[in-house]
This record gives sequence, structure tokens and C-alpha cells, in this order.
Amino acid sequence: DIGADGVQLQGMSRNTLITSNKFEVIRPYKYRDMNGNVVSTKFGNVGENAIDIKNGPGPIMISGNVIKGFRPTVSGQDASGASGEGVVIHEKAKGVSLHRNHFIDNTIHLSAVKGSSQDNLPARDLEIRNNIFENSPSGLRFEYVSSIRIYNNTFLNDSGTGKRLLRLQNVGNMEVMNNV
Repeated sequence: DIGADGVQLQGMSRNTLITSNKFEVIRPYKYRDMNGNVVSTKFGNVGENAIDIKNGPGPIMISGNVIKGFRPTVSGQDASGASGEGVVIHEKAKGVSLHRNHFIDNTIHLSAVKGSSQDNLPARDLEIRNNIFENSPSGLRFEYVSSIRIYNNTFLNDSGTGKRLLRLQNVGNMEVMNNV
């Protein structure tokens, strides 16, 4: 019954390890009051992001996690808003590595966007390797960022709903190699 992020890093985040967790949105969601009593099931999905990283400088390691079922939040949920990302990296975050995670059925598995950075293309220094990205209409999204390495990952879409693996808009210094 988490209405917001599973883990949110703000401020000067460094030497951080997020490992061996399961972040899963189970539907239908049962909305509960402050005493834990179910008051409604109309809100559908819950949660904003499994992991929300807003600052660095890192290193920040996200490893061995299962991230499943995140969808865009809607009005009336106990959440402030998200686009359905499993992991979002924005604002001034950098120095993040994602290794050996399993992303399943999120609207967007991973999103790295400019956020509030003053740089034209802020260097995120992201390393994304040996992950499984399964069943997503939008896969991975990168907008107005640079310094990203994506390699040795597996992309699966057995539901036939996938539209794209990578969504890129104004990116620089990016390597994509040895993915299946």
C-alpha cells in the first residue's frame, strides 16, 4: 500500500546500494484509510515509481531487484504523480548503475530525463547492464541527457504490446551494444 515511491533519493546521494528488493504493484489496488480499513478499490493502480533518484553524485548501485507493474498515476490516488516508470533518474542525479534487475510490465521500465538541471544535456554517467526488461509499451526513455552505456541486456515482449525498446530524444555520448 505504498502511494508514492518505494525508494526516493534526494540531496547528496552517494555510496548507495539498493539491492534484492521486490517492488510490485498488484491490481486491483485497495485504498485504505489511516486505520488500515479498506475504503475503496476504485483507484486501480498505486505507486509512483519503484525507485526515484533526484540527486547524485553517486555512486548509486541498483542491483538484483524485481520491479513490476507500475502505471501512470491518476487523480484520486494517494500519489502526487508519475508516468508509470519503474526507475526514474532526473533533476541532478548521476553516477547510477543498474545491474541484474528484472523489470516486468511497467509502462516505462527506466526513464532518465533532464529534470531541473541547468545543463543543456546533463551527463548522467549511467551504466545499464545485464538486466531483463520484459513487456513494456515504451521500454527505456532518455530525454535531454548524455553519458549513458546500455549493454548486455535482454528485452522481451511476449505480450505483443511493445512499441519500442528505446525512446531517445536529444541524447549525447550514448553507447548501446550487445543487447538481445
